[in-house]
Order: sequence, then C-alpha cells, then structure tokens
Amino acid sequence: MPILDTWAAIISLFVIYCVSVATYRLFFHPLAKFPGPKLAAVTKWYEFYFDILKQPGGTFFIEIERMHEIYGPIIRINPDEIHVRDSSWVEVLEIGPTHGVRDKYPPAPHMAGTPDGIFGTIPHRLHRQRRAVISSFFSKASVASKESRIHVLTEQLFDLMRKQFKEKGYADMRIIAISYTTDVLCDVCLDYSMNLLKEEQRGIDWYDTIHAVAMSTPLVKQFTWIMPLVLQLPDQLITLISRQMSRIVHFNQGVEEQAKITIRKQASSAVPANEAMSPRSIFHSILFNPNISPDEQKPKRMAQEGFGVVGTGGETTGRIVTTAMFFLLEKKSDALERLKRELAETLSQPGAKIDLKTLERLPWLTAVIKETLRIAPVLTSRLPVVSPDKALRYRDWNIPPGVAVSITLRDILLDPAIFEDPMEFKPERWLPENPELDRISRYYLPFSCGSRMCLGMNLAYAELYIVLARIFLTFDLELHHTTRERDIDIVRHRFLGQPSKESKGVRVRSAQIKQTVTQSIQKSLQSAKKRSSS
Repeated sequence: MPILDTWAAIISLFVIYCVSVATYRLFFHPLAKFPGPKLAAVTKWYEFYFDILKQPGGTFFIEIERMHEIYGPIIRINPDEIHVRDSSWVEVLEIGPTHGVRDKYPPAPHMAGTPDGIFGTIPHRLHRQRRAVISSFFSKASVASKESRIHVLTEQLFDLMRKQFKEKGYADMRIIAISYTTDVLCDVCLDYSMNLLKEEQRGIDWYDTIHAVAMSTPLVKQFTWIMPLVLQLPDQLITLISRQMSRIVHFNQGVEEQAKITIRKQASSAVPANEAMSPRSIFHSILFNPNISPDEQKPKRMAQEGFGVVGTGGETTGRIVTTAMFFLLEKKSDALERLKRELAETLSQPGAKIDLKTLERLPWLTAVIKETLRIAPVLTSRLPVVSPDKALRYRDWNIPPGVAVSITLRDILLDPAIFEDPMEFKPERWLPENPELDRISRYYLPFSCGSRMCLGMNLAYAELYIVLARIFLTFDLELHHTTRERDIDIVRHRFLGQPSKESKGVRVRSAQIKQTVTQSIQKSLQSAKKRSSS
C-alpha cells in the first residue's frame, strides 16, 4: 500500500503541475490574448505532433498556414512564440544593426549544436562582433579572387556527370550538386578538401548524412540538448548509435584539426603581409584579427564557425542548382533556348570569356537565378528573433519585449499579393523592362535581411552563375524521370523544405547520348528488316 500511495501522490502532483502550467499559459501568460489554437498555446507537443507523429511528418509549417487562414495575420503558434504572416512587416522585425537589437530565440540556433558559431550565437552584440571578423572574407571582391578555384571544381562536376552518363545513362544531380557546393565551401572557406566530386561514394555518403541530420531537426528542435550531447560522445559510441551522425562528428573533427594546423603554422612562421590582407580561409580571418579575444581563436570555437558555414550553405545552394536545372529543362524550348542564345551572343564577342563579371551582366541568366531563388525557398524553418528591451507593434497588437517572434521568408517569396502567379516560374519578372520590378524587388529576400542576413550570399551567387552557365554551354541535357510534383515541390519541413518521400531528386541525361542510342536502335531495326525481307 505505501508504494501505491507514493505513486498516487506522484501522479497527483504531476496532474496538478500540468493543470497549473496550462492555466497560466491560457489565462495569465503575456501572450494569453493573442489568437491561435488553445492546444498550441498550452504545449509545444502540438508542434511535435505535426512534425514527428503525423505522417509524412514535418507538416507544422502547413498547419501554421491553416492557423493564419482561421485566426488572421498574427497568431500564437506555441506557448512562447508569435508568428506573423504579413510581408510588409518584415522590415519591422528583421532590422539592421543601426536600427535596433534582435537576439535569436535560443531553441532555434541550438538545433545545430554550434553555440559558439555565428549561426548559434544568441546575443545581438556578440553575433555582430563574430560576423564582422569574417564578413570581409565573403565580400564580392574576396569571392571574385577565389573564382579560379570554383572553375576547377566545376570541371570536376562535369567529370562526375560524364561518368554517370556512361555508367547509368543519367546523372543524379541531387547528389552531384550538393557534392559540388560542399566541395566549393570547404575548399574556398576552410582551405580543406573533402573530395566529394572526385570520390563518388564519399559524395553519396555525405548526402545521406546531411539528409539524415535534416530529418532529425524537428526532434532536435524539441529537445535542444541532443546535438550538443552527441558532439561530445566518444566516436565508437556515436557510430553504434548512428553511422550518419558519426560522419558529421568526424567532419567536425576534421575541421577542428584544420583549425589547429592553421594555428600552428601561424605561430611557427612569420605571416606574409599579403596573406594577412587576403586570408586563405575563415580561420586565417579569425587569427589575423587583432580585435578579438584569445578565447575566440581557440580551435573548437573556430571549428564551429567552419561547421556552420558548410552545414548551412552546402545543401541550400546545391538544391537551388538542381531546381534551376529542372525549370530550365522543363521549359527547354523557351527559358533554356533564351539562355543559350544569350550565352552564345556574349561569347561570340571579341575577347569574351566565361568569367563571373561577364556572367553577372547577363540579364536573362540573372533573371533565371533570381526567379529560382524566389520560387524555391528551401528554408522553411522559422528563425524567430527577440527584441530584448523594446516592445514591437503589429497593427493593434503590442508584443512585449523578450517574446519570440517569427516571419517565414517562404510566405513572402510566394505571396500572391506581391508576385503574380507565385508558383509559376517566370524569370521575365526580374528583367529591367518589368514596370513592377522596383516593387517586387523590395520583397526579394531569399537570403533574409537585417543583421542576421546570410553571410554567404555572394559566394552562393558566384557558384550559381558559373555552374549554370557552364553546364548548359557544355551539355545538351534533358530531364530523366523527374517531375515537379514529386521531386521539386516542397511538402515537408526538415529545417529545409523537402519534396515527397518518393522523390529521387533531379536526374538528367545527355540528349546527345540518347540521340546516339536512338540512331543505333534505328540502324538495328533497319538491318533486321533487310534480313527478314531477304
């Protein structure tokens, strides 16, 4: 009986605790008056249900859309977070550092397990300091100085495409593109080579790893202690738990070792002045900066910065490459032919060459890239921020200081009030002759805005300009068993938006190879007819 009494007391206390928490959140919480489902206001398990339990999983972003349809443009989506669906209000929430302070809401950056990197830094002022240390490394001038390295890796991408054409009859661009963008990031930003393009199986393993980690993000978002804990576990134990996770840990260890090598070289020899002026990696940028503390120059801290750069930039840019290829090949007689004409006319001019400056001046290629970034906003995650000391105002609603507030950039880029036929691929909307260009450009935010704007924007653009132009100058391609509904359209949320579980990615084949095969078949049929007639 005493044991039963003890359990009864524990259960009673638990019930009382749950009722007390629910009562507070529904009636006395600072957000109690904001509209939204009562269950979402009571518990984060509401979000957990849509992202983890309800199949196919990752559909809370769709549930948020439904909430807005019912409750209006401002809603409470969990006990502590307000979500706004109003494109014009983004300029209030996502402000630059000169107009106010925005801290990150801790559960969001903790997903990556890198609290000392830019992505995981919560306080505004510390984020600004860390960002300033490496921001010059991602400037347009700095990216342009690394252009030759991007071209070398583009050649390796072509070699892998040709290999797959020969062996499989098609190229799996889903894996090839992510291998390419990851190799570029490692080579250009870390002075560290993963060789994903040269060693095909490594590229496949890396894709599986990134995909597995992405699939785990809804769980990690609910239990933010998971990723930091995993990164501290012994290698053998991590391998037993998850082979994919062990690859992430090994990559993190490799980046940390590269940081240590950079530190040792810098300590043992005099650094040439030109190297200090033009650092080879973000590690050099950190080490050569005289305005930061020694703690910021420790290998583990530097490794988190490198891990964040690759983790946030590899798959996103790779997905944009494949999406652009899909839409161009889907509209082969229109959008792609126009691109080929533009490239041919440019390169036929005296002294013309395929360099970044030339490509950036091409209006149709630029329009294709901008429209792809708009129509395929792969970042479906909310990245809520906090105004720590000032209340925010939305219409008649007063949002108290310290409250997590989010806007989903995808809602802005696909807003029908701004972009006519938002789900249609229309590069022409970005041409200079469009009278609506100035208006829609105001809401062109694929890299976010304000103080937390994506640091790698210039590098991403450089990759897109170079690889898309060179692919279609080099190959005559067509889609291979790829459809928009299954392989492109986003139906699930896993930090990045994901297509259907049945998707096999964007696959392409060489039209020239197909033509050769067709001609061979026709010759065989003709020979067979001649033999039968004789």
